[in-house]
This record gives sequence, structure tokens and C-alpha cells, in this order.
Amino acid sequence: MWWAGCLLLVLGVCSNAEHGVFKAKPGAQFEHMSVDRTTGQIYVGAVNQLYQLDQDLNILNLVQSEEMGSSWMNNHNKALLINYINLTLITCGSLTGNTTKNFRPGIATRSLEPDRMFRILFNNNQLGTRMFVNFNNQALFIINYVYGFASQGFSYFLTTQRKTYWVSSPYISKLVRICHNDSKYYSYTEIPITCHSKDGKQYNLVQTGFVGKPGSNLAKTLTVSTEDDVLFAVFSTSSESNRPGNNSALCVYSLASIRHTFTDNIRACYSGLGNQGLDFLYGVKACEKITTTIDDDFCGQSYNYPIGGEQSVEAYTAIQFNVRATAVTATSTGNDTVVFIGTQNGHLKKIIQENISHAFEYADVKIDPGVAVNADIHLEPNGTYLYVLTEQRLSKVKVQECHLFKTCWECLTRKDPYCGGWCTLENKCSPRSDCKDPDSWISYQSWTNPTIDGMVPSSREILVAFNTRKQLSVKLRNIFQQCIANIGFYCQFTIDRKKWNVKATLLGEMINCESTHFYHTLRLSNINASIAVIWGRSKTSLNNPDNVHVNIYSCQDLAKKPSASCEHTTTPWSVWSGRRPRPVRG
Repeated sequence: MWWAGCLLLVLGVCSNAEHGVFKAKPGAQFEHMSVDRTTGQIYVGAVNQLYQLDQDLNILNLVQSEEMGSSWMNNHNKALLINYINLTLITCGSLTGNTTKNFRPGIATRSLEPDRMFRILFNNNQLGTRMFVNFNNQALFIINYVYGFASQGFSYFLTTQRKTYWVSSPYISKLVRICHNDSKYYSYTEIPITCHSKDGKQYNLVQTGFVGKPGSNLAKTLTVSTEDDVLFAVFSTSSESNRPGNNSALCVYSLASIRHTFTDNIRACYSGLGNQGLDFLYGVKACEKITTTIDDDFCGQSYNYPIGGEQSVEAYTAIQFNVRATAVTATSTGNDTVVFIGTQNGHLKKIIQENISHAFEYADVKIDPGVAVNADIHLEPNGTYLYVLTEQRLSKVKVQECHLFKTCWECLTRKDPYCGGWCTLENKCSPRSDCKDPDSWISYQSWTNPTIDGMVPSSREILVAFNTRKQLSVKLRNIFQQCIANIGFYCQFTIDRKKWNVKATLLGEMINCESTHFYHTLRLSNINASIAVIWGRSKTSLNNPDNVHVNIYSCQDLAKKPSASCEHTTTPWSVWSGRRPRPVRG
């Protein structure tokens, strides 16, 4: 895909950002963003405008891009990137220039030399650093290029397109690859890329991607190092169109596995298996069996090209969402890999990628509710803030806010990898390195939510006679004494949706509930009262996976409950008017 209106800008108007947000003027529309990794300055491409901002989101420069083209057509920003070799900014717009639309290549390598700026790098009548979609298929066979990246001597493009040029063909996602040193595009190869759940649900439309380095935990499961490239891609479902649905998922691929899959497809063709060519380019014919050495760095030859491989690079979904994901970036902190995902409804999801097929969401931040997050989200150079772009807002978001977690419970249950854990001697949420006594630090990874394990004596049920007072003890498991010793506890009982609380104390792994009065006004010979242990300022309830409960019974059933006692009770079911029963000596 190529836009003729490309500009090369060499790297003052001032205004202050409001609370870490830079807002577009009425009628303006932000489209792309790039962050200079050296200076930290931010470039924002908008319709008819290009902004240069400092790290505090103050305007340094503003260029009206429609002045460089047509004054009556909007100039949409289609690409924005920084060339670090000669310190220039490359921006491409939608103004058509002098290029005839039907003769624009789908993919092209362009020159950045001053005397040949943006011209096709190598070109003759037959070959060159460009690839054209067949003229007859251009209107029907739409290729959507959603993300591009470079790795180990190759350029890659993520695309969505029909599986074949037939209009009834389903839409799929593909990876396109070209060797950097290939002046004739002999290396052009496409392979499918798939993302699906373990139960078989297909997420067939890739939305965007990001290539970064994994943390050590993820690297181990990918069998790569922390210096190797990893592709994080978000996909959506679709029916029969290329319009994404509201369900999406994250899939992760090592570039090593991607390279191997390309190599396997190329070797298959050079073994005489399958077809060379692509039906929407030059047509298809059988692959020729040719003996040659093909490794992961193979850059093609003058036969068997282009190759449309059938073997796909595959991954299971790591996490799924009931909203369309529109942006993704990733980084590492400590041993963890953190993925940030923007959504169609204007939220930013913070994800921990534990391994290749499992991730969990630990935070959701509202950025611009109801407005889609643009595909470009970037970390600032030192990794402290994240820049998130929507149509009308550029937001500067802290990657962590550990100081907001005032208790051990809040800290550890949030599972924020930037905070890491709880420093018990200093009562703060922080990484282990910031704790004066590392031995007093509790990692969020070692934390397991405490749960109710039973009653005392050991049982899932304890029997209490109707209209008696009783003190109960509840056994817990997964108790972190350093974390919960100083927070308040309550025992909460519920009968027929009516709840009451009594104070409780923690002793070892035991919660002792103060004596309480068990009664009800239901015409039942016995009834269960559920029990919950409530703790902390947030009134969090411990899990009760085994449904530990209190059984309240009438004395007329005493013969059936030989371990129970009717001492201090009224005559069974003597009160039906709703009045509180009065305890009497039996």
C-alpha cells in the first residue's frame, strides 16, 4: 500500500497540556503518533495537521499539511515514523500527488536519498522493489496492511485479505515477508497467521501488532532469550466480511518460530510441492523442484517466486476480550512481560503475559470512554509513562501507581508487576529492590487468596439449635500473617438474603467469630445460614469454595441430630408473627 503524498520533515507555537492530556481543536482528528526514543518528543499526525510536542505535551511546532497539497481536500495522515539515520520525520498523507492510482504497487521499497526521495529503490520494466496487485483484481481483492516491522534482515507486514481472489472466499490474516537486500523481490513470500482458542474459536482478522522483547518468564516458555524478538498481535472475529466483530484476543509468536515457518514453506515449494505465484498478482503455477540450500536467511532466487505458503504460523489465544482490541504494545519489568491493549470503547487494559498461551488482566484504565484507541500507543523512552492516542485526545498515562495501594491486601491482590509486592516493615507497595529489608518483602506471585477451609471442629457444616447464641470458629488456609494481622475482620451470616455481621479476631489460621444469636421466622424444620469472612477497608469477602455453613435446626429434630443441644432455646417455632424470639432456659 502506498500513499503518494509523502513528506520528509527535518527535525515553535506553545500551549499547556491539561492534566496529562493534549486535546484536539474542535473539528480536528488525530490519526497517528510517533515518539522519538532519543529526545522523548512526540509527533502526532492529524487530518491536515502535524504536531511536534514535548514530553509534557506542550506544542513545539505545528504544520498545516493541507497547505502542501490541495486546499480543498482533506489530507489524512497514513504513516508517521522517525528516520534515526539522518534525523528526519517521514509522514505520508492521502493526497494523491501525480501517481496514477491503478499503478501504485501494493508493497514497495522506496529511496530516502535526497536526489531520489521516495522513488522506488530499484525499478525496470519487469522487476524491481515493488509488487503490483493484478489490475483486474484491484477493485475486488482488497489487502489491508495493518502493521509492519523489521527483524533480522527481513521486513514483515501483517495483512487481512481474502483467502483467494474469489468473492465467496473467507477473510484470513497473513504475514508477508521480503528480504532487505532483495532488489528484485525474489524473496516475496506470504503465509497464513492464525490465532484461535483451545476450544477452536477462530480470531481470523488481525487488527494490529507490536514486536518487542520478552521478559524472562515468557522467554522460557517460548524457548528464546530475552534479547529475541516476539510478535504480540491482537485479532478479532468476523463473519463474512473484513469488518471486525466485538470479540478479540491476544496471541503471541516468537520471531524464531515465524522464521522457521517461512523456511518450511519455501523448502516445500523448492521440493516441488504446492504452487508458486499468487492468484491476485501474476497467477499461479506449480512449484519447481530445485536443489538448493535453504536456511532461515534464504532470500529467494529467480524461480519459485513469489511464494504463497499454505503452512501457517499458529498460536493459542493468551487472553480473550468481549470488546474489540485496537492497539497493542509490550515491555518487560523484572521477569514479567507486560502488554498494554487499547480497545474500541476507549479503555486501556494492562495485561501480564505469563506464558505463550496464558495472560491475565490486572488493570483497566478509562482513557476516552466510547472513543476507540488508535493503533499507535507508545511508551516514553524511560518507560515511566504510556502515550495513548484517540481521535480527539493524546493521554499521558502512568504505567504504575503503586503509591495508591495503602494496604498489603490492596497491593498483592492487584498483582501489578511494576509494584512487585509488599514491603512489610515499611508498609509500602514497591519492588523488592526498593525495600530496605528484602527478607520482609512479599511478592504478589507468592500470594494466594485466603479461603475458608472449614469450621471447628473439623467440618463443612456446624449444627446450631434455633434461637440460641453460639461462638463459632472458622479455619482458613493461605494465610499471610505479615499481610493481614492488623486489619479488621467480621463474620457475616446470611439467612434467606438477610445478613448480619459480628466482630471476629484472627488467631493463627483461625477466625474466632463473637457469639451471635441464630434465629429466623421461616416455617422450616432446619435451614442453612451461609458464612463469610469479611476483612479490610474494602470489605473483601474470602472465598468459600466448599460452601462451609451453619445448619440451624428445630428441637423437634433433636433425635435426628444427636450431637446438637437445645439448651437456652424457646419452644420450637413458637414465634410466627415476625417478633424476635426471646431466649429462655430449657
